[in-house]
Amino acid sequence: MFILLAPRDGARSASGSMFFAGSPHNYVWPNRPAVEKHVIGVIADSVGNSRLVTVPMLADSVEAVRVAELPDGRWAVAFIEVTGVPNRSYPETKHLWHGVHDGSGWTHLDSIPIPPGEVIDPTSSSSLVHRGTTLTWAVKTDEQAKVLVFSRDLSAGEWHVTRVKGTAGYLDLAYQQNDELLVAMVGNDRTFQPLRDGNSLYVRRANRPDFPTWRAANYEDGAVHYPGFVRTPDGPLLVWTAVQGGESFSGQSSRRLCE
Repeated sequence: MFILLAPRDGARSASGSMFFAGSPHNYVWPNRPAVEKHVIGVIADSVGNSRLVTVPMLADSVEAVRVAELPDGRWAVAFIEVTGVPNRSYPETKHLWHGVHDGSGWTHLDSIPIPPGEVIDPTSSSSLVHRGTTLTWAVKTDEQAKVLVFSRDLSAGEWHVTRVKGTAGYLDLAYQQNDELLVAMVGNDRTFQPLRDGNSLYVRRANRPDFPTWRAANYEDGAVHYPGFVRTPDGPLLVWTAVQGGESFSGQSSRRLCE
């Protein structure tokens, strides 16, 4: 049997095994019964052996799977459980989940509480970031200008949420060396005249709402897609893909501009 997996994320453990996170194309429609064993990734060890990773509960389907390596050799995993909605082309978020997988099976699973009144857009999420004893993950909401950043001290066990202003077609996050949390968001740029919408790239400090938003790239130089922070010894490097005139190219920021 062959399963086509489209990985969206990956993390290597201390032992050298690689967790590729993603899922096959699952079609979600109203009244579809929940099933077990939805594939959300594959783990490949250093000698070529591999095994599928499936969700440990009944679910219609899952989206936005993210993974991060932990110091003890396990992986932290976050994903969005969704369900179909009548007369709507895209699914609705039911739950946010966090789990820990040791390469053989799940050793922990808990639901991340969604704040009352918030509606999560399941089409995108940030990287899942582990720093010190803290795990951090961001999702976008149905509101045009709000992102929710969830963080948890793994030694304390309680999830906390920070609301960050900004439109996010795509998003990612990273910690600087001074522990300041940066959130990269791609959204409509309405600063140009005559007024036009386009994908520009913005960076905000999640824990410093008083700081102005920094525009890392504007859409007149190419519509921005798929931003991501890359870890380097000197701090996070922000990279992205841009499209202009039917051609795509890559871009990157100066690390110092984020500090």
